[in-house]
Amino acid sequence: MEEYYLPACELEIIQHKTKDIAAEITAQKIDVIELGAGDGTKTVHFLTELISAGKEITYIPLDISANVLEINREHILKSLPELKIESIAGDYFETMRVCFGFIVY
Repeated sequence: MEEYYLPACELEIIQHKTKDIAAEITAQKIDVIELGAGDGTKTVHFLTELISAGKEITYIPLDISANVLEINREHILKSLPELKIESIAGDYFETMRVCFGFIVY
C-alpha cells in the first residue's frame, strides 16, 4: 500500500548510507543478524557493501517463516554466492534463545 512507506524509506537509507555505515565498522569478521529478515531484498545492498569493503561476513537472518528464509537464501546467494548464511526460523522468543543464548520474558 502506498500509505505503508517504511520499506521504501528503509531501502532508500540502505542504498544511500550503506557505504558510510560500512566505513564505521572496524572489525574484519562480522555477524550480520537480521530480525524479521523477510526475503532479504533490502539486506543484499548492505551485505554487498560490506563484502566490497573486504569484510568476512556471516549473515544470520531470523524469521518466523522457514519458507521465507529459504527464499531469502536463494535471493541473496544469487548476488553473493560466497556468503555464509545461517538461517534461524522461529518466533521472536525462539530465535533470541538460539541466536543469543538467552530467554526473553
